[in-house]
Amino acid sequence: MFTRIIPAVLAMTAAAFAAPVNTVCPLMPDEAITDSDNVIEYDGKEVAFCCGRCVRKWNGMDDAKRQEMLVAVMPASTVPVVEAPETPEEVVVPMDQLDPLGLCPKSGSDAGAMGKATRRVINGVDVTFCCPPCIKPYEDDYAEYRRKIDGQIVVLELPYYPTDKCIVSGKELGKETTPVNYVLGNRLVRVGTTECIEKLKADPASYNRKLDEMIIKAERKDYPLTTCIVGGRELDPDRKPFEVVVGNRLMKLCCGGCQAQIRETPYVFVKKINEAWAAEDGDESGS
Repeated sequence: MFTRIIPAVLAMTAAAFAAPVNTVCPLMPDEAITDSDNVIEYDGKEVAFCCGRCVRKWNGMDDAKRQEMLVAVMPASTVPVVEAPETPEEVVVPMDQLDPLGLCPKSGSDAGAMGKATRRVINGVDVTFCCPPCIKPYEDDYAEYRRKIDGQIVVLELPYYPTDKCIVSGKELGKETTPVNYVLGNRLVRVGTTECIEKLKADPASYNRKLDEMIIKAERKDYPLTTCIVGGRELDPDRKPFEVVVGNRLMKLCCGGCQAQIRETPYVFVKKINEAWAAEDGDESGS
């Protein structure tokens, strides 16, 4: 740490001090400087030592070691306060882009299996790990892990995908176009051509909103729960519930405040709503 800041420190102290910059010997910190017999010039300033033997040892050191030892004995007023780096602003992904799986990409297991899961937003995508050591392998082999995760998201969300039309062109999939199961961040978005993928990537926010609207329209009427999926409170039939889309599923809440709990463990609520649809329909489609 000090090797990066010492040049600035030395320039400052050279201007601020006419006498030696230290009051104790850099090599023998228990020895106070009592005379000027062993003072040498170093990097534009005077450095004092307790004896000639310490001067000789000093002369045999490299600059990095000298700087480290000198800073350690400099008066506190001459050592700059090194501010901690600013904490990066937390990236908040949209609700519809939260991790729907809850599976550690490295271990492949339930991310909560070892206790509290570790959440990160990496390259703009919400990811859940079982423990911090799994993060670096994921970052080192990002493309391969994303391919694996994309496949899992397709398996999860394809059975209840809300439309048989391309989200971009509006053309019917499977007739006029060949379906492409594209995973945009953390959600399945079906398109008809690779050209549609480029349009999707160019304006993801617009198509995410469009897909949200399709999901809400497809699932609102036959929604399987009469209670808030988070708090369990009975939803007021005379009051419009708060609605969010997570994991390509509509979730109805008693209030906007319940979103925070979904953000903590989105995959838990994706599983819960899928189970509710399965119980209602007798299958996994929920449509």
